Parts: sequence; structure tokens; C-alpha cells
Amino acid sequence: MQELERRYREKRTGLLAFLNRRLPDGEEAEDTLQDVFLQGLEAAAGGTVLEDAVAWLFTVARRRIADAWRGRERQSDADLDDLAESLVSDELSPEDNLLAEEAAAAVRTALAVLPPEQREVLVLHVLEDLPFREIAEIQGVSINTATARKRYALRTLRKELSTLNELLEEEAI
Repeated sequence: MQELERRYREKRTGLLAFLNRRLPDGEEAEDTLQDVFLQGLEAAAGGTVLEDAVAWLFTVARRRIADAWRGRERQSDADLDDLAESLVSDELSPEDNLLAEEAAAAVRTALAVLPPEQREVLVLHVLEDLPFREIAEIQGVSINTATARKRYALRTLRKELSTLNELLEEEAI
């Protein structure tokens, strides 16, 4: 436990900088840092031997970052529902409202089909505007894997939404 405390004091600034680069709110980074350290203390008190305390702290921090972004992904789902509702308007004709509802439902369904890793990359890159380097770190994969996941996600979305596209083309005619 003393080794963990010593290493934490040595690496606190670097660990906090690591968290600040990946979390949008400095207060959230501070809270996460405290949670990481507490988890380390609990593990040490429980008899877990941490051979490389610094690597362990950064690994736990990465997992906490991923959890935070997954929470934001769930919020993005709620945002998508809000967007879908906003597409429907009293100013639109009943036919256009029906089309907007169908489009929103098709997008939600298409996103639900994606594997979680692909969906997370898509949300982080498109909605959160994170670079692939950070996404790769959050997911614990290479940059090439992160970009491939986005490519596969987009391919799946195109296929899933092809019927919606056909419907929209018919309505335009």
C-alpha cells in the first residue's frame, strides 16, 4: 500500500494531465483521479499485489475514461430521440411528419444493429469530435483498429439505411 501511495504522489500530475486530455471537464478529471486512487487503495488493502503501480493506475484510469464516454454514448441516444422528436413539427404536412418519424426510427434501428465497439467509435468520432488517437487509447486498441471500426460502422449504416434512402428518393419524385 505504501508503494502505491508513493507512486501515486510521484505520478499524480501526469495522471491528472492524462485524464484532463481525455475528459471534457477538469472537475470530472479530478474526481476520476480520486476514484482511481481509492480503487488502488482498496485493491492493496484486499491483498492485491501491484507489481507495477504506475501501469495499474493508468490502466484503471483508461477504464474509467471509457466508462465515462460510454455514459455519454447513452446520452447521445437520448439526444437522438430528442432529434427524432424535433423532426416532427406542426409546420410539416402529415405526410412529411410520417416520413420524418420513419427516418428517425430507421436511424435508431440502424445504430442499434452496430456492435458496441463500432458504435462507440462512431459516437466518439462523429458526435464528440475526438481524434482517432484518443479513441484508440480509450478503447485500448490501435489507431488502425479504431479507424477500421468506424469504416465497418459506416458500411453497416449505409446497408441498413438503404431502404430509407429508396423511400426518400421515391418521395422526391
